[in-house]
Amino acid sequence: MQSLSLTVPLGGAVNRQALAGACRELAASLARELRLKVLVYRELSLEADTDAGPVNIVNVFTGHRAPSALDLNLQKMVSRLRVTTPVESLTVTVTGLARAPVAQTTLFGGKDPLREVRLRRVLDAVNRRHTLIPASSLGTTRREKMLCFYDPLRQEENPLEIAGGKN
Repeated sequence: MQSLSLTVPLGGAVNRQALAGACRELAASLARELRLKVLVYRELSLEADTDAGPVNIVNVFTGHRAPSALDLNLQKMVSRLRVTTPVESLTVTVTGLARAPVAQTTLFGGKDPLREVRLRRVLDAVNRRHTLIPASSLGTTRREKMLCFYDPLRQEENPLEIAGGKN
């Protein structure tokens, strides 16, 4: 299985901020490389090399993840990392690499064939329950009546008549 790996030396870091900062750097570098190669990943592992030995956390995802999700996933892994001794280096490895799918996404282009049927049923139920009145049948709104006095583009012969006033 194809993989990419990067290591950053920390020189005995003990606080979470240093670990989080190193993970941000690693995530940015790996994400850049994955984007250049148009790859997505399925498994992410973080290894902290300490004096007491290596501490390893592995996340295996159900589907492939985009490079943009790498930083967030690494930050979550750092928060779960339990180290009691100084960390000498961090190694991030992404495996399960595959070509990123290229497809035009649409807002309502779901893959559920029954979605259209369910949507039609809901719209019919709403239509039966609530009487829909077209806005054009409501007449002139108060706003339109008032705009007749001030807006030169309104082409009403007598705005007072529309507003309900007397000449």
